[in-house]
Amino acid sequence: MIYNSEAKIYRYDDVLPRAAIYHRAELAQSETEALRKLADPSRDVCQSVVLNESDLPPEQRARVSDINRQAPAQVEAAAIRSYRSQDVEIEASLERAGILVLNDTAYPGWTVDVDGRSSSWIGANYLFRGVLLSPGKHVVRFRYQPASFR
Repeated sequence: MIYNSEAKIYRYDDVLPRAAIYHRAELAQSETEALRKLADPSRDVCQSVVLNESDLPPEQRARVSDINRQAPAQVEAAAIRSYRSQDVEIEASLERAGILVLNDTAYPGWTVDVDGRSSSWIGANYLFRGVLLSPGKHVVRFRYQPASFR
Protein backbone atom coordinates (compact mmCIF):
# COMPACT_ATOMS: atom_id res chain seq x y z
CA MET A 1 0.00 0.00 0.00
CA ILE A 2 1.35 3.42 -0.92
CA TYR A 3 -1.60 5.57 0.16
CA ASN A 4 -4.27 5.03 2.79
CA SER A 5 -6.71 7.87 3.34
CA GLU A 6 -10.02 8.48 1.53
CA ALA A 7 -8.95 5.67 -0.80
CA LYS A 8 -6.42 2.88 -0.60
CA ILE A 9 -3.82 2.78 -3.34
CA TYR A 10 -1.52 -0.16 -3.89
CA ARG A 11 1.55 -0.34 -6.09
CA TYR A 12 2.17 -3.62 -7.88
CA ASP A 13 5.62 -3.85 -9.45
CA ASP A 14 5.30 -7.24 -11.14
CA VAL A 15 3.16 -6.16 -14.11
CA LEU A 16 2.96 -7.32 -17.70
CA PRO A 17 4.48 -5.16 -20.41
CA ARG A 18 1.97 -3.13 -22.47
CA ALA A 19 3.07 -5.15 -25.51
CA ALA A 20 3.93 -8.71 -24.49
CA ILE A 21 5.04 -11.80 -26.41
CA TYR A 22 3.61 -15.07 -25.13
CA HIS A 23 4.86 -18.55 -25.99
CA ARG A 24 1.89 -20.44 -24.57
CA ALA A 25 -1.88 -20.11 -24.94
CA GLU A 26 -4.76 -21.52 -22.93
CA LEU A 27 -7.76 -22.15 -25.13
CA ALA A 28 -11.27 -21.46 -23.90
CA GLN A 29 -14.40 -22.73 -25.63
CA SER A 30 -16.34 -19.48 -25.09
CA GLU A 31 -16.00 -15.94 -23.82
CA THR A 32 -17.57 -17.04 -20.53
CA GLU A 33 -14.93 -19.73 -20.09
CA ALA A 34 -12.18 -17.25 -21.02
CA LEU A 35 -13.38 -14.88 -18.27
CA ARG A 36 -13.53 -17.75 -15.78
CA LYS A 37 -9.94 -18.74 -16.64
CA LEU A 38 -8.75 -15.14 -16.31
CA ALA A 39 -10.48 -14.71 -12.93
CA ASP A 40 -8.87 -17.83 -11.47
CA PRO A 41 -6.47 -16.55 -8.78
CA SER A 42 -4.16 -19.54 -9.30
CA ARG A 43 -3.55 -18.56 -12.94
CA ASP A 44 -0.20 -16.94 -13.70
CA VAL A 45 -0.81 -14.23 -16.32
CA CYS A 46 2.94 -14.15 -17.02
CA GLN A 47 2.91 -17.71 -18.35
CA SER A 48 0.12 -17.89 -20.92
CA VAL A 49 -2.48 -15.90 -22.82
CA VAL A 50 -6.15 -16.97 -22.91
CA LEU A 51 -7.69 -17.26 -26.38
CA ASN A 52 -11.29 -18.04 -27.32
CA GLU A 53 -10.86 -21.11 -29.54
CA SER A 54 -14.26 -20.62 -31.19
CA ASP A 55 -13.01 -17.30 -32.65
CA LEU A 56 -9.99 -18.89 -34.33
CA PRO A 57 -10.14 -20.22 -37.89
CA PRO A 58 -8.51 -23.64 -38.46
CA GLU A 59 -5.21 -22.16 -39.72
CA GLN A 60 -4.82 -20.04 -36.57
CA ARG A 61 -5.77 -22.97 -34.31
CA ALA A 62 -3.00 -24.99 -35.97
CA ARG A 63 -0.48 -22.19 -35.39
CA VAL A 64 -1.50 -21.91 -31.72
CA SER A 65 -1.09 -25.70 -31.36
CA ASP A 66 2.42 -25.41 -32.82
CA ILE A 67 3.25 -22.63 -30.33
CA ASN A 68 1.95 -24.75 -27.44
CA ARG A 69 4.19 -27.68 -28.46
CA GLN A 70 7.27 -25.54 -27.79
CA ALA A 71 9.00 -25.59 -24.41
CA PRO A 72 7.44 -23.14 -21.92
CA ALA A 73 8.99 -19.67 -21.73
CA GLN A 74 8.39 -16.47 -19.82
CA VAL A 75 6.52 -13.57 -21.36
CA GLU A 76 8.82 -11.13 -23.15
CA ALA A 77 8.35 -7.43 -23.78
CA ALA A 78 7.99 -6.00 -27.27
CA ALA A 79 8.99 -2.41 -28.03
CA ILE A 80 6.26 0.12 -28.73
CA ARG A 81 7.87 2.45 -31.30
CA SER A 82 4.90 4.76 -31.79
CA TYR A 83 1.64 5.11 -29.89
CA ARG A 84 -1.16 7.36 -31.08
CA SER A 85 -4.90 7.04 -30.51
CA GLN A 86 -5.54 5.45 -33.92
CA ASP A 87 -2.12 4.05 -34.82
CA VAL A 88 0.26 1.87 -32.80
CA GLU A 89 3.57 0.53 -34.10
CA ILE A 90 5.38 -2.25 -32.28
CA GLU A 91 8.72 -3.93 -32.94
CA ALA A 92 8.88 -7.56 -31.86
CA SER A 93 11.86 -9.88 -32.05
CA LEU A 94 11.14 -13.58 -31.51
CA GLU A 95 13.55 -16.51 -31.42
CA ARG A 96 10.54 -18.81 -31.88
CA ALA A 97 6.88 -18.46 -32.78
CA GLY A 98 4.71 -16.55 -30.34
CA ILE A 99 1.67 -14.40 -29.77
CA LEU A 100 2.11 -10.65 -29.48
CA VAL A 101 -0.53 -9.17 -27.18
CA LEU A 102 -1.15 -5.44 -27.05
CA ASN A 103 -2.98 -4.64 -23.84
CA ASP A 104 -5.38 -2.27 -25.59
CA THR A 105 -9.07 -2.85 -26.19
CA ALA A 106 -10.03 -5.29 -28.97
CA TYR A 107 -12.65 -2.99 -30.44
CA PRO A 108 -14.06 -3.52 -33.95
CA GLY A 109 -12.43 -1.29 -36.54
CA TRP A 110 -8.83 -2.10 -35.71
CA THR A 111 -6.68 -3.54 -38.48
CA VAL A 112 -3.16 -4.94 -38.30
CA ASP A 113 -0.21 -5.16 -40.66
CA VAL A 114 2.79 -7.36 -39.97
CA ASP A 115 5.94 -6.29 -41.82
CA GLY A 116 3.82 -4.14 -44.14
CA ARG A 117 1.42 -6.93 -45.08
CA SER A 118 -2.21 -7.09 -44.02
CA SER A 119 -2.82 -9.66 -41.30
CA SER A 120 -5.56 -10.42 -38.80
CA TRP A 121 -5.65 -9.90 -35.09
CA ILE A 122 -7.29 -12.17 -32.54
CA GLY A 123 -8.96 -11.44 -29.23
CA ALA A 124 -6.55 -12.18 -26.39
CA ASN A 125 -7.19 -12.31 -22.64
CA TYR A 126 -10.85 -11.55 -23.34
CA LEU A 127 -10.52 -7.87 -24.26
CA PHE A 128 -7.11 -7.22 -25.82
CA ARG A 129 -5.61 -7.59 -29.32
CA GLY A 130 -3.21 -10.38 -30.24
CA VAL A 131 -1.25 -11.32 -33.35
CA LEU A 132 0.35 -14.68 -34.15
CA LEU A 133 3.99 -14.17 -35.16
CA SER A 134 6.63 -16.44 -36.65
CA PRO A 135 10.24 -16.37 -35.45
CA GLY A 136 12.23 -13.31 -36.47
CA LYS A 137 12.08 -9.55 -36.23
CA HIS A 138 8.71 -7.97 -37.04
CA VAL A 139 7.10 -4.57 -37.24
CA VAL A 140 3.44 -4.79 -36.24
CA ARG A 141 1.17 -1.83 -36.92
CA PHE A 142 -2.34 -1.55 -35.55
CA ARG A 143 -4.54 1.10 -37.19
CA TYR A 144 -8.03 2.11 -36.23
CA GLN A 145 -10.02 2.21 -39.46
CA PRO A 146 -13.70 1.62 -38.67
CA ALA A 147 -16.00 0.93 -41.62
CA SER A 148 -18.34 3.69 -40.41
CA PHE A 149 -15.73 6.31 -41.40
CA ARG A 150 -14.96 4.82 -44.86
